[in-house]
Amino acid sequence: MILVNFKKYPETEGEKGEKLARICKEVMEETGIKVIPVVTELAAEKLNQITEVWLQKPEMMEQANKMGIKGSLINHSDYRLTPNQIREIVKKKPEGFELMVCLSTLGQAEKWGKKLSNQWIAFEPKEYIGSSEKSVSSEKATTIEKMVKFLDDKKVLVGAGIKSMIDVDIACQLGAKGVLVATSVVKSEDPKAKLLELAKGFRV
Repeated sequence: MILVNFKKYPETEGEKGEKLARICKEVMEETGIKVIPVVTELAAEKLNQITEVWLQKPEMMEQANKMGIKGSLINHSDYRLTPNQIREIVKKKPEGFELMVCLSTLGQAEKWGKKLSNQWIAFEPKEYIGSSEKSVSSEKATTIEKMVKFLDDKKVLVGAGIKSMIDVDIACQLGAKGVLVATSVVKSEDPKAKLLELAKGFRV
C-alpha cells in the first residue's frame, strides 16, 4: 500500500488534486499496488468519486463512513495528538472504518501503540519528514525491524523521506506493508513516474 498525503499543497488543490487522484488510481490499476490519496475533509467527497481516499484527520469519521470513505490518518506530523486523545478516537471509530496511527519513535509503540485496538500503524520519525537526502529506510532500518516485530498483530507502514524504489524495497524487506509519502510524489515533476518507481519496490 502507498498512502499519498495530499496535505494542503497548491499541487493538490482543485483540478490539480483531481488529476493527482486519477494518477493514483491509474498506478493502482497498472501495478496492483493499492495507492490511496489522503485528503482534506473538503476535498474528500469529490475525490472519493474518482478513487478510494482516506482523510487527513479523523474528526468526521461517522459522516465520512456514510459517504463510503473507509479510513483516516491520525497523529501525523501536521496534526499531533496526545495518547489519550488517540485512544478515544480509536474507541469511537465506526465499524469498518480504518485508522492509520502515526508514531515517531519505537518508544511510543512500546508505551501505548501496542495497546491500540487498531489495524494500522505508521512509523514516521519526524527528523526525516520532507528530507531530500535521508529517509526512514536509509537511517532507521533497525528500528523498522524492531517495530514490525513488536507490533506483530498490526500492519505497519513507514514514512518520512521515502522517495525511491530502494526506500520501499528496504521497508518491505524489513516487514513493512507499505509506505506513507507526500512531498516526493506531490511535488514531483512527474507524479505518475514517481509512483510507478515506488511501486517497483514492492515484491508482489
